Amino acid sequence: EDAKNHEVYRLAAFELVLGAREGGVGTMFMFGQTGSGKTHTMSAIEEMAANDLFEGAEPGGRDWLSVQFVELRGNRCFDLLAAAAPGAGAA
Repeated sequence: EDAKNHEVYRLAAFELVLGAREGGVGTMFMFGQTGSGKTHTMSAIEEMAANDLFEGAEPGGRDWLSVQFVELRGNRCFDLLAAAAPGAGAA
């Protein structure tokens, strides 16, 4: 209820990030009531994960990472990294 984003990241996502750096695959789900702060928290987790994933990476090195961020809403799935289609409103 009063958790800070860095605490949520450390407890829920950091081990997934470390595993990904070693070639593993991880999945994190966030769910809860509308207005409970999921988007705010997930945005912070995305930033912290990116920082940790690229820590120590060689600039210009070979491709070694693939990332997906999706949102499940109702019976729809949204790719959060895809560019919006022309004329499409916010989902």
